[in-house]
Amino acid sequence: MRRRGFHMRMMYRVLAVLSAAAVIVQPQAGMAAGKEPIVLRPSLQWHLDMGEDRCRLARRFGPEGEHTVFYFEQWEPSNRADFVVAGPPVERFKPERDASFAFTPGGNTADFQFPAATLDTYGQVVAGWTTIVPDPNPVEPGSEREPTDYALNPRGLPALETNGTKGITRLELKQRGRRDVVLELGSLENAVLALNMCMTNLVEHWGFDPEEQKAVVLPPRITNLQDVAREIQESYPKKAERKGAQADFHMRLTVDAEGKAEDCKLVNQTLAADFDLQRHPCTVMQDHAIIEPARLADGAAVRSYLTKRLVFRLYP
Repeated sequence: MRRRGFHMRMMYRVLAVLSAAAVIVQPQAGMAAGKEPIVLRPSLQWHLDMGEDRCRLARRFGPEGEHTVFYFEQWEPSNRADFVVAGPPVERFKPERDASFAFTPGGNTADFQFPAATLDTYGQVVAGWTTIVPDPNPVEPGSEREPTDYALNPRGLPALETNGTKGITRLELKQRGRRDVVLELGSLENAVLALNMCMTNLVEHWGFDPEEQKAVVLPPRITNLQDVAREIQESYPKKAERKGAQADFHMRLTVDAEGKAEDCKLVNQTLAADFDLQRHPCTVMQDHAIIEPARLADGAAVRSYLTKRLVFRLYP
C-alpha cells in the first residue's frame, strides 16, 4: 500500500517545495546539441484578472495555431509569485527533472523541478515561483527557508519588488537535452506594479483595510499545527487513494482579534478528479485549530488573514 503524504505550512516557506517542487543540486547545461533556442514574441497585450481568491497577469505568445500562454499568479500578498508557461514549445520538457529558469537581464534565476500538469488546450505546463528580481534571501539547494523573524521583518502587506524590473524583459527556460525556450516578455515594471495593485485591491475585497494590514507585525499563527495537519491527513479520499490521485489546495482563513477562524476558503488548485475530501479541511481548522491572532507593534490584536497550502501526495 502506498504511503499517504500531507504537508501544510505557511505559504512563504513552501512555494519552493510545493509550487515549483523545488530545489535542485545540479547546474543546467546550455541549449540542446547546438540547436538555436525557441524564441517566442507576444501576440496579445497583458491581461490582468482579479478573481475571488487570486490575481493573475497573463499574456499569449507565438503564432496562430501554436499559441503559448504565460502568467504570473499570486494567492496572497507576497514578494514572490507563481509563474506558468504552457504550450507546444515546452511540451518536451520533462516534469520532476532538473530544469532552470532566468528572468533576464539581471533578474531572478534558479534551478527547479516542476510537477506533471496540463492547462486547457495549451497542453504541457512548466511552473515555478519567482521573485522576478534577484531573490534577497536565496535558499541553498537541499535546505528550507528559515522562519521569518517578525521582530526584524514585520509582516505588513508584502508585495513584489518593483526596483530593477524595468530592465527585465525575458524569461529563459532550460532543461538538459531540450531546446531552450525564450519568452520576450517586454519590460516587467508595469506588470509588477499591476500585480501589486491587484493584490492590495484583493485584500480589501476580502474585507480588510489594507492600511491596517500594512501595520501588522505578527501574522496569525496556529499553535497546534501538527495536530491539525494529522486530522486533515485522515480525510484523504479513499477513491483518490485507490486511483493514485493527488492534489494541491490553497486555504485562506479570516482570523478575528480573538483568534477565532470566522471564515475559511478552500480552493483546489489542481482540479484533481476523485478528490472529494471525506472531511472538509476548513471544518477541521475551525473545530481544532488554536490560533494566535495577528498583532500590531504595540501588541494589540487585530483581524487579519492566514493562508496555507495543503498538499496531498502518495508515496511508494
